[in-house]
Amino acid sequence: MATLNEQRNEALSWHHSGLLEKAESAYHHILKQYPKDGETWHYLAVLCGQTECHSQVIIYCDRALECGYQSPALLFNKARAFDIMDDPAAAADAAEMGLLLEPDDIELTFDLIDFLKSEGREGNILLALKHLAANTPANAAIHTELGNSASRLGDIDTAEAAFQKVVEITPTDARAWANLATFFHMSGEAAKAEASTRRAIALDSKLFESYFLLAELGKQDKEIFHLTTTPEGAASAHMQFAAASISGETGLSFRHYAEGNRIVRSSFQYNVATDENNMRLLASLITDGDAAFPPIDQSDKVAPVPIFIVGMPRSGSTLLEQILASHSDIGTAGELVWLQRFIRSALDQHKLAFPLGLVRLNEQALTDIRAKYMAVLQDHSQCKSGTSFVIDKLPANFLYIPLIAKIFPASPIIVSARDSLETCWSCYTHLFSGPQFFAYDMEELARYCKACNRLITHYRAAGLKTLYTAEYEKLVENPAREIAKLLNHCGLEMETQCLNPERAQRLVQTASSLQVRAPILERSEKKTDRYIDYIGPLVRALKA
Repeated sequence: MATLNEQRNEALSWHHSGLLEKAESAYHHILKQYPKDGETWHYLAVLCGQTECHSQVIIYCDRALECGYQSPALLFNKARAFDIMDDPAAAADAAEMGLLLEPDDIELTFDLIDFLKSEGREGNILLALKHLAANTPANAAIHTELGNSASRLGDIDTAEAAFQKVVEITPTDARAWANLATFFHMSGEAAKAEASTRRAIALDSKLFESYFLLAELGKQDKEIFHLTTTPEGAASAHMQFAAASISGETGLSFRHYAEGNRIVRSSFQYNVATDENNMRLLASLITDGDAAFPPIDQSDKVAPVPIFIVGMPRSGSTLLEQILASHSDIGTAGELVWLQRFIRSALDQHKLAFPLGLVRLNEQALTDIRAKYMAVLQDHSQCKSGTSFVIDKLPANFLYIPLIAKIFPASPIIVSARDSLETCWSCYTHLFSGPQFFAYDMEELARYCKACNRLITHYRAAGLKTLYTAEYEKLVENPAREIAKLLNHCGLEMETQCLNPERAQRLVQTASSLQVRAPILERSEKKTDRYIDYIGPLVRALKA
């Protein structure tokens, strides 16, 4: 009689030859004799994946695990099956188990990490990348991913060391120097950002986003003007915005902004009326300080307590974040996309449409959203410091204010408010890294801004008690008074360092990364004054 290994090798040969039915029959025959042979259960799971029987993949992977057979590849196959079956949380759970086995296979590790990314489990991603980087110190791709992960978590030291390691490994790689420059820009080290950017351009004169970063740093490089007609698509938009920001002639500057916005706007389909209608429907969900959400068990107190900063982009939200995060009892996680992703995922799972479907989410769905979100929040390095509060500064969360108030009743919700014309012009003159589709046409921008303001005004009138409006103009006029009021809303006492947020040492992953390094009292200038003769369409649309 053939041994277990002989039978398994014969089945594997059929499997590798594509004789799947014959291989499957052989695997089952083996398991009748050796029901605790975890390796064969795994091969059977792999075969089921090839025949798209994904529920069976999970069953057979679990049988292998019950038999004590563990391997990163097995857990990858289980994670992949869950992912195909639209269960990203279970996929991430399986992937985490695989990463705990510390696989040395780089490609497999990256595959497992991808499942964790879909659920925002950045802490375990960072640990896995640190393990890989320690074992393969000369691999630039690993150190790049390590730097990106550490940046997302606000781990400045790890991020800088990783990006520095990449340029050490590949000193002639322009992209590596550009990544290092971006890191220095986020950390407020302008001189180092400029030096790294110029090194990137010296290595690759067509790395157009590096010219854009030079302009963001306020460098008047005339070569930028000569290159505005050279690239195409997104690169062309970068050069137009760069030229606009450094031009000393107002008319020329405006023409570059207009052309940059036109290029970006022509690259996607968007209808502002859809957003306007969604915001009207959102307003209809709340009339008396509460929406028609089901009751939710609040017995397990969340810690740390999230502080949400919401509102229009470019309305002063980063300044508010820096002020609050300067307090000894407040950390910041930056702009987290995860709350809205978990909400949208819950709507999809329950086959509900945004926005009216929000009030049809049941108690279990709301509890799951809260648990997933808190797991992501607690992963952030700022949470390791033991502060009572952690900031989530994603402006677009204004769409979910009533749901936030329901899920996190103890959470302060800070609305960042600024003069609408200044806000819109600041959006129009900024090339966003994310999909701010409303921002590249003056009329659409004005309509979106007005809809946002109407919705927040409605929430305020409805009596949401955790809602607080921080007005940018009042803040820069009298920082001490307004910051004290802001902290009081959060239940905290004033601390002197909150008056000097520019001194804080932390990563700022928004376009305001250098602006927030300036003292508050230097921010009173109106940016629209210079362009008032050119922005009539924006002014009229805001007044309409």
